[in-house]
Amino acid sequence: HGWYTFLFRRMYAGLPVQFIHKENLREELLAFVRAHGADSPALVQHVRHAPPSNTTSHAPYRSYYSPALARQVAEREREVVDRFGYAF
Repeated sequence: HGWYTFLFRRMYAGLPVQFIHKENLREELLAFVRAHGADSPALVQHVRHAPPSNTTSHAPYRSYYSPALARQVAEREREVVDRFGYAF
C-alpha cells in the first residue's frame, strides 16, 4: 500500500468520520449540517451566497500525472482513490 493509504488507515480506521469533498463543498457542507440538526436559515444563506475565499486555479488533477505514474498511484493508493471517488 502507499503512503496516503497508510496515513488514512492510521488516522481514521474504525472512526465514524464523514468527509466533505472540496469539489462539492457548499452542497456537502449543507447536507452535513442538516443531517446533524445544526442548520439555520442564516447559515444556509451564508454557505450558499458567500463569495469564495482562499482560492487558486489548478489544472484537473489527472493532468499532473503521466500515464505510468497514474497507474502506479491508482494501484498503490487504491483504497484512498476508491474511498473518495477519484479516477485516473
